[in-house]
Amino acid sequence: MTTFTNKSFRGIAIVIALSLSFVIVGCSSNSGDGNSGNGNSGDVDQASGQLVSLKMDLSDSAGLLTTDSSETSRQHIENARYLGIEPNVRALRAMGRADALLKSSDESNLKKIDSDGTVGSAVETKTGEWAPSIPIVKSIGISPNKDVYIQFEHNFVYRTTDDNGGSCSDPWSASSPCSCQLFKLKSTLTEWTSGTASSEFDNLECIDNEHRLDSWSQTGATFQFDSSSNVYYMAGFENAQGTILYKVSPTKVDSKYVKTEMVNKSICIRDWRVTEGGGLFYVGENCIDGQWSGSGAFFRYVSPSGVLVEIARNWWEYTFQPIEGVSGDQVLFFGPDPDSSSVAAWDSTCLFKFDPALASGSRGTKLVSCNQHIWDWLELKRSEDIAIFGNHQRWQNPPAAWRSEYKNRCLNNSDTFIGGNSGTPVKSIVQDASGKAYIVGDISKKNAGEYSCGVEIKGNHCVINSIPVLRRNATDNYTNSTCTTDSGTWTRNGWCDGGNGSTPSACTSDSGTWKDQGSWYDNIKYKIANTDNVTTYETGHVCLEVGDNSSSFAGDLTLSDDNVTTMKLKINNFDCSQPSDGWTTSYKGLAYVNPTTKMLDLKSATTEQVTEMWLIKDSLYYSSYASKYLFMKNVDNSINTTLLTDLEVYHAGPSPKKSGWIFFDGLDFTNNSYSLGDLNPGATDVKASIEKVTGLTGRIKSMVIYGGK
Repeated sequence: MTTFTNKSFRGIAIVIALSLSFVIVGCSSNSGDGNSGNGNSGDVDQASGQLVSLKMDLSDSAGLLTTDSSETSRQHIENARYLGIEPNVRALRAMGRADALLKSSDESNLKKIDSDGTVGSAVETKTGEWAPSIPIVKSIGISPNKDVYIQFEHNFVYRTTDDNGGSCSDPWSASSPCSCQLFKLKSTLTEWTSGTASSEFDNLECIDNEHRLDSWSQTGATFQFDSSSNVYYMAGFENAQGTILYKVSPTKVDSKYVKTEMVNKSICIRDWRVTEGGGLFYVGENCIDGQWSGSGAFFRYVSPSGVLVEIARNWWEYTFQPIEGVSGDQVLFFGPDPDSSSVAAWDSTCLFKFDPALASGSRGTKLVSCNQHIWDWLELKRSEDIAIFGNHQRWQNPPAAWRSEYKNRCLNNSDTFIGGNSGTPVKSIVQDASGKAYIVGDISKKNAGEYSCGVEIKGNHCVINSIPVLRRNATDNYTNSTCTTDSGTWTRNGWCDGGNGSTPSACTSDSGTWKDQGSWYDNIKYKIANTDNVTTYETGHVCLEVGDNSSSFAGDLTLSDDNVTTMKLKINNFDCSQPSDGWTTSYKGLAYVNPTTKMLDLKSATTEQVTEMWLIKDSLYYSSYASKYLFMKNVDNSINTTLLTDLEVYHAGPSPKKSGWIFFDGLDFTNNSYSLGDLNPGATDVKASIEKVTGLTGRIKSMVIYGGK
């Protein structure tokens, strides 16, 4: 089964919420109120009048989709706000005009798509005399054992008697045994695809008629599953505040589905993820009457055995993704340091890996450097730097290897960090099958600093424009004659011991010994003439020399004549000054989390802003904006292929009809219309390869593909 999701969703087909629109007349959308009807009788006749009978037919299907006019412009507006640009007003007006037309149909908004990309009906209905409009399907979920779960917008009367054959009181009530909002198909997808399932009325069964599922309060996928096909969902109450996160077994006990409470209603859940092993990571806050208490959110983990572990707290927003393919449950998250006992603060936040199986205090591993920690990186103060280069201060004569790395980091203009100076910079995290992690968000790329040093030189040496120079070119050092040829001054600083000469040659001729006491030079700027051809004799290259910073430098240097090139060099101090445009430049980009360097590798260009990314069979695709919307494929660390221009792609996944193709949706700016279909990413003209879906009238809200190529 193929889906829009990457490996972090464990290959389970989970609903992908699409905010896509087609300006086409004839889409079904229902605005009826499930509480209509007189509601003053609980007998069977009243239930029959309110009855909505459904017959599901998933035969010959490769996927399910829903149409819904309620959120047509959401994705476009969210992308525009994220990028800091204005939404397309023409497109929004067109969607608004279409909304009125799309609310007049009484067909179900649940459709099926076959392996040829053709959309057809998945539901047949029969309704009672006073029944409301057919309820809209809001979410679809498919478990590992191929059970199909469906959430409707609200509850409706789906039968006339309860399990014992008794009549229902207030049959349209959310607590009535005759009404329900959350269903499971009686036949699995395996049975549908093998042809053993039968299409008949009432081939759904109610999972929970004691609660309601409010779409506005959902975070993450409405339905989530572990490897044992237990289904998890967040439910509310008809006449009370708060929500509960439940786990429900796929099999009944005494003809009932058994619910296990994972998070109680005293906690307001902001976001949650279920792991393959049955663990649960969630972000929440203590509730007061079902409302946020304002005490600060916490990030917690519930193990499969029920042990509760608090990862971090007192942070307003966490971005996280469970790590799959490891022993036990782990998680990647952006937030405060999980091993710190201090109150969460901005300077402690970064991207961490958390392993609840490790001992308290050593469960978190910082994966990269964040922008607020750039000084620790520059000064080689990270733990991984100290392990390699030692713990040194730049003003205390550190060894050559430390100085060389400091210099490299100062001059570097490609290293990349997470975030700016405030907010939550990580928008999304994904992982491929090998465990490589990628992020989309606010990314800071370092600007080249100004490297300078002070030196002390003993012996004859050349000075040009008040700067000491050692190397004339790639192969030769300066001599007395070449220094003079290049308008330099061949100099030294010393005295004649036992004679009267003012130079080493004159001193030696007078039977004296020339002893050099050294020359000092401060604030030497290292300047690269051509960044595409960096040489060993750039202006200020003396700052890059290894030098002799040991105690042996203190000894005198004896010179016999003016042409001797023997010398001693000591780097007294060095510094990296902030460039005029600041230490970093910020982008909304896509980056790889490099576990070796503990840095980000920027995958997108600095000329574009990335809104979303997708891993499709471990190939990386993303949508971006660079004066126009682009749909890109990342080939390697340096080459990206532009697949589509002037098309804002909202979601992408494997095609249900052709191997190697991409199924996508998006807004085409060239003709102000929405597209849903398949494209060939390897085609010479990708846009010309698009094959649009047929048989669909309306706009797609959600889709799950289980028969992709």
